[in-house]
Parts: sequence; structure tokens; C-alpha cells
Amino acid sequence: AQIKGSLYLNCASFGQDVDLGGLEVGKELQTAGATFAADLTGGSLLVGNRLSINSTKFEGNVRLPDSTINGLIDTSGSAFAKRLDLKHTRVVGDVSFGSLTQANGVDISGMQIGGRVSLAGSSSAGPITAINTTIGGDLLISDPDHLELRDTTRLDGPFTLISAHLGGSLVMSGIR
Repeated sequence: AQIKGSLYLNCASFGQDVDLGGLEVGKELQTAGATFAADLTGGSLLVGNRLSINSTKFEGNVRLPDSTINGLIDTSGSAFAKRLDLKHTRVVGDVSFGSLTQANGVDISGMQIGGRVSLAGSSSAGPITAINTTIGGDLLISDPDHLELRDTTRLDGPFTLISAHLGGSLVMSGIR
């Protein structure tokens, strides 16, 4: 399926699995305020500009592997009860996991990210995995530009960074 404009799922509630696999969205895909009670999947999703899955409640797994985002990904303020899988996804811009709450792990292995990745202010009980990941900018576990987020990043699970390529700095100051 193809949508030449944007897809807005803001404040929607989904009780069953949602599959966006192979969908092409010309501009933006937005889910602010939505609730997904089951899995959200979308292998090979193509978004022309911005994937904004911020301030969203995900009770199932979120799997968007092998997708292409020709802008940025923003998951800020979202709550993920299960796993967030973005393996082998290509992102032209930044990826923000800021202030997200994650219970069961984030996998960004094999991702190609043109900008920076921020986990500043996030809380993750599960593992964060980045194997063979390329990040064009900084990897910010904490963010020195936002002092209000200092000491708020909490990673209780393992953080795996193997064979990753960073075009910028790795900032981990003040994490717990």
C-alpha cells in the first residue's frame, strides 16, 4: 500500500495486531497518544520524512526491521512493555529514544543512522543491543546539552555495543 501524504494514528486505540509491513508513507507517520494493545509490525516500512511514535503506549512487541526512514525516528515519551526491534533499519537523520520507558529491550543491530542517537532521559529494564550498527553522529546515553535530563537515564539491563561505527562521540556521563 502507498500513502502519498502522511498517516496519522494519533490518540487511536488498537486491540489487535497492526501490520504496516511494506507500507510506503510519503511524508510522516505519527502515533502520538495512541495505544497498541498487541504487536505493531512493519517490516520494510518506508517513510518519506519522519516516524513519530512518541508519547505512545505499546503493550505488545514493536518490530520494524529492514525499514527505511528518510528523515528521523522519535520515540520520546513512549512506553514499550515488550521489545522494540529496529534491526537493519536505515534512517537518514537522528533517532531519539529520549524519555522512553522500555521493559524488555531495544535492538538496533545492523541499523544505519545518518545522524545521532539519543537515549538521554530513558529508562530500560531490558537489554539494549547495537551490533554492527553505524551511527553518523554521536551516541548520547546522556545529553550534555540538556542538563534537566542529567542523572535521569537508567539502564538496568545490559548495554551491548559490538562492532559499531560512531561518526561522533559516545557520551555516558551521569547514567545509572
